[in-house]
Amino acid sequence: MNIERSIIAITGAAGGLGVAMARRLATQGARLALLDFNPDMLDELNTSLGLPGEDLLVVPCDVSDEVQVDAAFETIAG
Repeated sequence: MNIERSIIAITGAAGGLGVAMARRLATQGARLALLDFNPDMLDELNTSLGLPGEDLLVVPCDVSDEVQVDAAFETIAG
């Protein structure tokens, strides 16, 4: 499957599985929206991925809060 330039949202992006998915998808040319409640860890992941700004969006979000999730996906849809 070709995912190049596809926008993929990853919840829990700062955790182990989220980080692994972000790294893998980034190598396949995906554009990433990274969501997690820990902004410091998101910033570290953002830096380590080294993707250009148009290919990576960091969105601090607690997915247990529906209002935050709605706002996050509005931001992603931009």
